[in-house]
Amino acid sequence: MSAEEVKDTTVKAVEEVVSAAQEAATTTQQAVVEAVKTTRKATGKAVTSSKKAATKAAADTEKAVKQAVTSSRKAAEKAATKSKKAAEKAVAQTRKAAGEVVGSVETTVVKSPVGEALDDFMEHQKTALQEAGKALESLVPEGVRTHGRSAVEEMLEGYRSLFNSIVDEVEATIRKVVPNGEKITEAPEDKA
Repeated sequence: MSAEEVKDTTVKAVEEVVSAAQEAATTTQQAVVEAVKTTRKATGKAVTSSKKAATKAAADTEKAVKQAVTSSRKAAEKAATKSKKAAEKAVAQTRKAAGEVVGSVETTVVKSPVGEALDDFMEHQKTALQEAGKALESLVPEGVRTHGRSAVEEMLEGYRSLFNSIVDEVEATIRKVVPNGEKITEAPEDKA
């Protein structure tokens, strides 16, 4: 083989090696790109699935907590209402019975010649019946009485605010409508 042929063969061999290396690099690059795409897809699916599962678990937990709170609240309100009604009924019955006893004893004392001794006895009995009524009243839990009073006070305060704002609005309207109404600061007093 001549030098020219060796050179041509070497150039061809180098070109084939370079071409094979370029094909291998391209194939490797394509494989890496495909692997990255597949990994991204799998990661995206895993993240989406995790988010969905976490969201569902949070929603289920929130729903269960709300149901438990609602059930507990209803049961507590029902128990409080029943206890309050029973206590109020017992107090009312005791007061009624005490009133009847006091009335019949007073009638007896007025007709009796013994007088003072029965008056003392009646006073003690009246006090005993009042204390019994208070004892029954104490069966109603303090929280129920306290919150009941607070609820009534808040309701009255709400009505008071409402009525005061209505009165203020009516006064303002009257001052606008009545001639020289803005100058009037107080209602004129009646002269007798």
